[in-house]
Amino acid sequence: MGAWSAKEKSLVMARSTLKYAVEEIRCKNCSSPLRVRGMGRTNSMGCEYCGAVNSFDADSVKLLSEAKKIKSKLLLPLGSRGVFDGAEFEVIGYLRRCEQTDTYFWSEYLLFNPYHGFRWLAEQNGHWIFITPDPSLPSNPEYFSRHNVPRTLYVADKAFMLFGDCQAKVVEVVGECYWEVRRGDEVRMLDYIRPPDGYSVEVDNQELNCSYSEYITSKELVKAFSGTSLSLPKSEGLSPTCPNPFADGKSSAWMRAVKVIGILTVIQLLFNLTSSSRTLIDQEIKNTVSTQSATEVAAANIQRARVVAGKFIPGTPPQSGSNEPTLYVSPSFMLDKRQANLLVKANAPVSNSWVNLTIALVKKDGTVFDEKDLEVAYYFGRDSDGSWTEGSTSSTFYFDQVPKGEYHLTISAETDTRPPIPYRIKVVYDAPYWGNYSLAVVLLLLYPVYLLIRYFKFETKRSELSDIGD
Repeated sequence: MGAWSAKEKSLVMARSTLKYAVEEIRCKNCSSPLRVRGMGRTNSMGCEYCGAVNSFDADSVKLLSEAKKIKSKLLLPLGSRGVFDGAEFEVIGYLRRCEQTDTYFWSEYLLFNPYHGFRWLAEQNGHWIFITPDPSLPSNPEYFSRHNVPRTLYVADKAFMLFGDCQAKVVEVVGECYWEVRRGDEVRMLDYIRPPDGYSVEVDNQELNCSYSEYITSKELVKAFSGTSLSLPKSEGLSPTCPNPFADGKSSAWMRAVKVIGILTVIQLLFNLTSSSRTLIDQEIKNTVSTQSATEVAAANIQRARVVAGKFIPGTPPQSGSNEPTLYVSPSFMLDKRQANLLVKANAPVSNSWVNLTIALVKKDGTVFDEKDLEVAYYFGRDSDGSWTEGSTSSTFYFDQVPKGEYHLTISAETDTRPPIPYRIKVVYDAPYWGNYSLAVVLLLLYPVYLLIRYFKFETKRSELSDIGD
């Protein structure tokens, strides 16, 4: 609904106590009095007593439609008044319409204000829209010919999407109307939506009528008709223009999440800039198969081991055919920060095979600070669905919160290939760690994503009401 100008509002407020002139004439069918409130703009009127539809000209009243019992209960009584955008409108007429299959029915209430003209309130299943006529589009019906209906309509720089296209038929008339209306009259109705707004185009052989609409809640309607006691039905299901309850929450949740993620990103980048990222080991190792864990072998051999160029040399060489394992033992390295991480990355040329590395971080005194398994596995093939791959030729993990001191690594390997596959180990001290940041981002996005899913589910249900194909 467009707002009135200050001049219009002051005029309406100055005349807010105006009692509209009411002219009485009689129904052509039953002679009951007809109260005409449209001040000369009324062309036809449905008798609320017998259901006959009368038309008026300068000299006489004639019958347009025969008498028929009124089945509908008017939710807004004729003569009741409501305030919309500062102007008081009176309910002067009622139409009951349906689409061509007589399946979907809705009600339309005609409102009148002597200074602002006509408006409509339409209701279906407890959902209401306030309708304002719009004379801006071309008046020729050919603009919306059967084969030339635009799927998107731009009105005042706003895009409205086509939602409904049907033949609307009048089934009941009560009270006044500003054209000669008969029961059974049909027009083609094109409904465009941009929730909570809508735009409707009615086309017949003579003319084209356009109008804006805005969704209005029952609570807002009761407030508008504060001087009338209304008993409105509870809304059921959805309507084409009812607001999506997740639209505002979705937008604000995403904005908050993006702001917080932006702050966390800046903090993470600052941490990355202050990280030393010092490479301690970057070496290719010829794989030997171990039958014991790195911890067990380190404990057994630490006293008789010596390190030469990064290779573990047992104090007593194993005899031919012995099962005694050999390990890779790294050179010792000094960690100088109070606490920092160690990034361990392994690469291996696996192909439909795997290598499992058991890596222990050992202190200078021979005690094991931590031990972890790292698997490098890569498989590929082809089946009825085409080519597929699984895994990777590299894998990483972190030793977290390692205190300062002198350490070395011991590594034992297992593989399913013979001869064993060589692998490359890279160890980086105080490496940038994105794990906590990634977890925070995921947690921050959970609620916005939930709202987004609910939003699209709501819109999917709304689209099911449309009779327009894809």
